[in-house]
Amino acid sequence: MLYVALGDSITAGEAASAPQFTYTHRLVKRLSATCQKSVCGEVLAEPGFTCQALQSAVLENSPTVLSAAGTVTIWVGGDNLIDAALQSLSAVQDGLPTAAVRIKGGSLKQTLATAVRHSISGYSKSLETLVRHIRSVSKCRVVLCGQYNPFPNSPLATAAIGTLNQATATIATSTGCAFAATEQWFAGRERELIAGYRNGRVEDVLSLHVPPVHPNDRGHQVIAEGLYPFVAPL
Repeated sequence: MLYVALGDSITAGEAASAPQFTYTHRLVKRLSATCQKSVCGEVLAEPGFTCQALQSAVLENSPTVLSAAGTVTIWVGGDNLIDAALQSLSAVQDGLPTAAVRIKGGSLKQTLATAVRHSISGYSKSLETLVRHIRSVSKCRVVLCGQYNPFPNSPLATAAIGTLNQATATIATSTGCAFAATEQWFAGRERELIAGYRNGRVEDVLSLHVPPVHPNDRGHQVIAEGLYPFVAPL
């Protein structure tokens, strides 16, 4: 059995203390222990991958691995939102000091909302294209993963991630994929499961060298446990 994980920094194992603690490694290990046959895992993931970048990487690679896969998980989209947020901040800031940006908060919200809608539109088209490509080369099960919210105390982040998850779930339904609601696994447990978690607000990013957005070792374990029913052979 071959399990293939596609994604961004989360799937690449960012913030795990060692490779063996990433969710992909833990998942393959559990599958190997419970299945009657050999299980292998392949990961195609890079920090900073937007859905469009992941799609390009998959299309540039030989379809051999995908065609042999039993299950493929896709976890991407967080960097699409990050890019939208950075573009919005740049557009509103326009060289003004931070205090001035705060005064223009209403403008920032409006600009961000527009950028998020545009970003998720592009994300949706790219994700659907990626899924249909996988379908064209493989009969594998495909699981689309939602995004947990590392900033539950920021309404803007909550709204943006909610919209992203809704888009992902819609594509899962339209393409016959399973949808893994990862946000439910982390809700209320963010401090326990996210590396460097502080106040659960977007502003936390400004005070830390490493953004508090990635799962720690326990977070990776929770993800592996949550994905197991989707990946385990029927």
